[in-house]
Amino acid sequence: MRTLQSMQEIVSELVSLQAEMDKVKSDRDKAKQVMEGHWGLTLMPMGTRGDVYLTQNGTILTGDYHLENEQIGSLQGLFVNNQMFLERIDARYGKMGRLEGSLGKDRQSIKGTWYSYNLSSGQAVTGPFTLDKVQEERTP
Repeated sequence: MRTLQSMQEIVSELVSLQAEMDKVKSDRDKAKQVMEGHWGLTLMPMGTRGDVYLTQNGTILTGDYHLENEQIGSLQGLFVNNQMFLERIDARYGKMGRLEGSLGKDRQSIKGTWYSYNLSSGQAVTGPFTLDKVQEERTP
């Protein structure tokens, strides 16, 4: 009888350990996809705001953006070691520039530098930017 009771305790411990392992794996997978979702973008010094929607597959980032000045387009890049590198491709003008930034400790914000490929515009060709995670879901 003691052997049966010991086996039941072992099985119970194994089930509990498996549940903990599943939770750790799930948390790890969610952490890896930290860039996935809706972000609010602010480009300085102009103060231009917009929305960024990113999809993450491992280190690969893809997405789209819509700025308040009606510029829209796509994004593609990488997320490695909490560093984000994105190319900005405007729907009207093509390659417009890039964004390079670091994920904050809160894992809900990114600060970095934007670079413009349009050197003849008479506007700033570089400046700081912020991305802040938006908690709401994107509607199709």
